[in-house]
Amino acid sequence: MKYLISFFLVFFTVFTFGQSSIETRTDTLDVKKSNTIVSKQKTDTINKISDTLDLNCKKRKCSLKVQMVKEESPIEFLKYLLPIFTLLLGIAINKTLDYWSDKKKIKKAGKRWIGEIRCLETPMKTQIEVLEAFLITHSKETFETPKLAIYSILNCEIFKSLDKGELLKYIKFNKKSDYKEIVKASNTIHGYINIITNLYETLKVVFENYKSDASNYVNSMNNNLQLLLREFADYGVLLEKELGTDPVNDSRLRPILDLISKHIQPKRQTGDYNVFELENVFFIPLLSILSHLRLDERTRNLSVYTSNCLNDIKGIRMEKKYLTDNMTYIIDSYKKQLKDIENIINIIESK
Repeated sequence: MKYLISFFLVFFTVFTFGQSSIETRTDTLDVKKSNTIVSKQKTDTINKISDTLDLNCKKRKCSLKVQMVKEESPIEFLKYLLPIFTLLLGIAINKTLDYWSDKKKIKKAGKRWIGEIRCLETPMKTQIEVLEAFLITHSKETFETPKLAIYSILNCEIFKSLDKGELLKYIKFNKKSDYKEIVKASNTIHGYINIITNLYETLKVVFENYKSDASNYVNSMNNNLQLLLREFADYGVLLEKELGTDPVNDSRLRPILDLISKHIQPKRQTGDYNVFELENVFFIPLLSILSHLRLDERTRNLSVYTSNCLNDIKGIRMEKKYLTDNMTYIIDSYKKQLKDIENIINIIESK
C-alpha cells in the first residue's frame, strides 16, 4: 500500500512539473510573437535616437548599454518547491504507514502469546485429573502399572516458534514503563513457560525410569526365584540320599513343598505373579521355615535366594513410593501454575 502511494506521489510530481514546463514554453512562444511586432516600432525609434547620438558620439567617444531584466512569476518559483514538498510528504506517509503496520503486527503477536498461554489451562487441569486417578490405582498392592496419558501440548514447543522480541515490544506498548521493568516482566513469562516445560519433561522421565527400574527388579526376582526352586530340588536330592527314600513327607522338606505347590507352581508357566502377594504368603513364611533349618548348611543357598527375592520386592516398593512422591509434587506444581496463569496474562496485558 505504501509503495503504491509513493508511486502516485512521484507520478503526480512529474506530471505537474511537466505541465508547468509546457505552459512556460507556450508563454515564451507567445511573447516572441508579440515582441516581433513591438520590435519593429522600437527599431524606428532607436534609429532616430541613434542618429542623434551619432552626432554627439562623433565629437566624443561614448557607449550605450541596454539591460533586459526578466522577473520570475510565482508559478515558476513554486515548481521548484513542489518536488521537495512531495518527497517530504511521501516520507511522512511511509513512516506513518510503517508505524501503524508495526503496531498492528506487535498487537497481533501479543494476542498470540496470550492465546497460547491460555490454551495451557485445560491440558493442565486434565493432566492433574489423570495423575490423581493414576495414583489411586498405583497405591494398590499390585504390580500392574496403569497406563498414563501425558499431554504433549504441555511441552510448550509452540512457544519456540513465537517471537520473543515481539512479546517484549507488546509489553512495552502496554505498560509504558522503563526498560528494566519490561525485561523483568518478559523474563517472568518465559520462566512460567519453562516451569511447565520442565514439569512435562520430569513427568516423562520419572514414569519411564519407574517402568525401567521396576522391570529390572521384577526380572531379578524371577531369576532369584528360579535359582531358589533349583536349589530346593537339589536339597530334596540330598535329603533322599540321606534317608535312602523319598523325602516328600519329611518335616524338613514338606512345609517348603506345600508353599511351592500352592503359590508358585500354578503360575510357574505364565510368570504373572503378584510380587507383593508372594511376599506375604510365600517368601516371608519360607524364610521363617528356613530359620529353623539354619544349622543345616544344605539350606544356606535357599535362605540366600529367598532374601534376594525379598530385597527385589522391597526395591519395587521403593520405586512405587518414589513415583508416588514425584507425581504428587508434579500435581501440586501444576495446580500452582493454574493459579498463576491469570497473573501471567495480566503481566502481558495490564497497563
